[in-house]
Amino acid sequence: MMPISKVPFKVTLIGVSGGGINSVTTIYDSKVPVITIAIDTDKKQLNIANAHHTILIGEKLTYGGRGTGGDMKVGEEALRNDIDIVMEHVRESDFFLLINSLGGGTGGGAGPALIDELRAEFPNSIIGSVSSIPFRHEGRVRWENASLALSRMLEKSDFVLVSLNDMLLDKFGNLPVRECFNRYDYLVAEYVKGVIDGMIPENSVKHVDFSDFKIATQKTGVSAFGVGRHHLLNSAVDDALETTFLDFDPSTVQSMLVIFRTREMVSMKDAVGSLRKLNKYGVGRLLWGMRVVSNSSRNLVIITACGTKSRTVEEMLERGGASV
Repeated sequence: MMPISKVPFKVTLIGVSGGGINSVTTIYDSKVPVITIAIDTDKKQLNIANAHHTILIGEKLTYGGRGTGGDMKVGEEALRNDIDIVMEHVRESDFFLLINSLGGGTGGGAGPALIDELRAEFPNSIIGSVSSIPFRHEGRVRWENASLALSRMLEKSDFVLVSLNDMLLDKFGNLPVRECFNRYDYLVAEYVKGVIDGMIPENSVKHVDFSDFKIATQKTGVSAFGVGRHHLLNSAVDDALETTFLDFDPSTVQSMLVIFRTREMVSMKDAVGSLRKLNKYGVGRLLWGMRVVSNSSRNLVIITACGTKSRTVEEMLERGGASV
C-alpha cells in the first residue's frame, strides 16, 4: 500500500472500546494508509493497542481508567468531558470510519456521542461506522443497550455496517474464541484496505473515485460489508456475500460498491458476469472498480451493500425507539 501522504483523499479510522480498538490495531499493524485513533475508558486496554493516537477518556469518572462497568451514560459523559482532548487528534478528513462494539458502556455510550461531535465539526465529511451487536445470549440488558446505541448511531452516521455476533458464531463458531475474533478483525482490515485500494487510480484497471464512494454511501443507513476470495471471480463474489455479518435482504439494497482485486487472466466476460450476478437482486446503483495484482493467487472481492433491510435490525430499532 502507498503511504498515507500519497492517498488522494483523507481517511481517519477511530476505534472506540475494546472491540473497536482490536480492529484498529489490526488495521494499523497491516499498514493500511489511514490515520488510526484508539479511544477507551479502560487504561489497560489502551496499553496493548497499536494506533497513531491512543486516548484515555473519563479518567476521573472511571477511577483512574477502569472502564464504565457497562454504563452507557458513563461512557457518553466520559467522551463529552474529554472531547477537547479527543478533537486535538482529529483532523479534517474526507471519510471518518468509527469501529465499536455495542452493548457495553464505552462502545454504546461514547461511540454515538463521538458521531454527534464529528457531524457537528465536519458536516461535509462522510461518516460511517462498523458496529458489532452482542450475542443474544449475553442477556437482555446488553441487547437493549445495543438497540438504543444503534438507533443513535444511525441518527448522525451516513451508514452503519452492522455486524451480528450471532453470525460470527455461525461462520467461525468451531474456532477458538481468540481466533474467531481475530478472524473478524482481519476481515474488517481487509475491507478497509480493499475500499481504499479501489479508490486509488494508480495501477488500477477501473477505479472508483471518492465522489463515487460518497454517492454510494451518503445517508444510506443500515448497511453490510463482505470480503470474498477465490481463484474464480464468480466464486469470490459468492464468498463475499456469504461472509457478510448481517441478515440483510439483497433485494432491498439501495446502492452497492464492489471492488475487485484480480489476477491478470480475468476476462471482461468474467468481470461482467460477476456484476450480473449482483445485479440480479435489482440494486438501484452498482458502482465497481478493479485492480490487477500480478502476484495474486486468488481474486479478492470487497462488497459494501448500503441502505438495506434486516429483520434483526428492524427488531432492534423497534426496541431502541427508532424506525428503519
